[in-house]
Amino acid sequence: MRLARIARHVLVGALALAAAEFGMRAAGVLDPTEIHDPYLGLPGTAPLFRATTAEDGTVVRRTSPNKSKNYRDQEFPERKPQDEFRVFVVGGSSIFAERLQKPDASITNMLEISLRACMPGRRPRVVNAGGGAMGSLQNLEVVREIVEYEPDLVVLYPEGGEKNLVPPMPAGVLARGDDLNPLRVDVRRVVAPFRVYVAAREAFYALMPGMGSSAFRSPFGAMLAYAITNPFGEETFTKLFEFKQDRVPVLMPDVIPAEEVERANRRFERCLREVVELCEAHSVPLVFVEPMQNLESSFYLRFHIDPGELRPGTEAEWRATYERGLELKKAGEYEAALDVLRSVRDFYVEDADEILAYYIAECDAALGRYDEQIAELLANYERRTLIRSVLEVAADEDVPLVRPYPDLVAAAGGRLPGHAWFRDSVHPLATTNRVLVRSLMRELTELGIARPLEPDDPRRVQAETRIDALVDASPPEKSVLITMAMSRGDFDEAVRIGRSIPRRELVASPVYMYYFGWALTRAGRMDEARALYDVLVSNSKANPSDLLDMSTDEALIRNAYQGDVMAIL
Repeated sequence: MRLARIARHVLVGALALAAAEFGMRAAGVLDPTEIHDPYLGLPGTAPLFRATTAEDGTVVRRTSPNKSKNYRDQEFPERKPQDEFRVFVVGGSSIFAERLQKPDASITNMLEISLRACMPGRRPRVVNAGGGAMGSLQNLEVVREIVEYEPDLVVLYPEGGEKNLVPPMPAGVLARGDDLNPLRVDVRRVVAPFRVYVAAREAFYALMPGMGSSAFRSPFGAMLAYAITNPFGEETFTKLFEFKQDRVPVLMPDVIPAEEVERANRRFERCLREVVELCEAHSVPLVFVEPMQNLESSFYLRFHIDPGELRPGTEAEWRATYERGLELKKAGEYEAALDVLRSVRDFYVEDADEILAYYIAECDAALGRYDEQIAELLANYERRTLIRSVLEVAADEDVPLVRPYPDLVAAAGGRLPGHAWFRDSVHPLATTNRVLVRSLMRELTELGIARPLEPDDPRRVQAETRIDALVDASPPEKSVLITMAMSRGDFDEAVRIGRSIPRRELVASPVYMYYFGWALTRAGRMDEARALYDVLVSNSKANPSDLLDMSTDEALIRNAYQGDVMAIL
């Protein structure tokens, strides 16, 4: 009797849930593809592309509304036409290319134009599946989905979104919980499509205490917090831009626990290998692209040394040697500075000092040794664990790997492709996308996917002309031009560029105000910088509880630079 009663209760409960599900579907409420995505694209998320009916009555896949802030709004036929060659490019914000949409100077559009030229009889369609701030877990979920959409090729460009998968970032907390209890992932995947689950989930979140604003958790948000929480002074607009210039790195313990770093590294490699397995299981060709970074920028370089990295009892000598090398560098005695800075490496148990390599590379450049400068910086970048994982997995799994950096150096005339090629520390400009696509097309040609074309072939010339027009119509942003002028020491030119920003646009953008304030300060125009600071403060709507601690060098590393997580990973 008791079992029968329990079974009856379960049946009644199931029928009630089914009725609720049917009713919500009929009413069109709590659609998992429309309501906000609490899983940030992680396992249990709604699909990136949902089935919908186009105006002509055909069924298409279109970007789900709740993904439209992080991914491009796109659509493609549910059933692939026989003559279509379908490519998905998966990655983060460099693929998303939010600021390169009108005109579309993204890697994906340039790739489609190039493929059309060399695939007669086929209609290439390249789908942009890059999402802002997305890391390996989100990339894996996208690949898990798109292999069901008949792709002829998947291109993976893994990049900096991994920093968001480390606690205390919300996605990092969720990812850690999934690592510790994989059953959670299986359960979420089963229940995610049901609206009764969405209703229960939303009710739970509504009852949870507020987590506070995350507006100041980004690097530029932290810059803004630093400016508005301190009295105006000469460092208001310069501190964070110049924090890592000719200074000995801060001696402090790692902010991110070693086990969290190791967990993130293992997860990244695991996700890469699962992407390979998925593509192999569906017989889909896969290509990796080594992500690029602006090696002229020090912003994301690691700027702290854990005491345990130094050989015991050498802290005072280490610091004195470091300071001596930097003094020589600032005095223009670059050969002597190189000798001293290189000797700093002898104080480490194992040298992982990114900023030291950066200083050494600056001395090489000052002496005209550009090959040595590039080699130093590139080796510095490629020793990061995540970059090594891309190279190792590609080699282990026999996945074709595109390494565009040599082509970028060649395009830059053998010099360091720095601020003139990136809009910040990581995101490529349209000119850089053009070089990357050429590298990718060369690989696709060698793989037999694309047909080789002679340089003077009319189809190739036409495609190159179209891409060149996109590049010409996508000039660098004013912030990039200011940075380039500042790196040349042309502060007056940086001020002129800042003044050319329309007032309404300037006031609406804390980022532009910060760059302009930087230029004004270095040009000695402190009255104007102070006036800009007053506008910045008056426009801020921050709650005091949202603002981050920016009072010490350690706090800046912990918050503005997120514990150097980009470099540590």
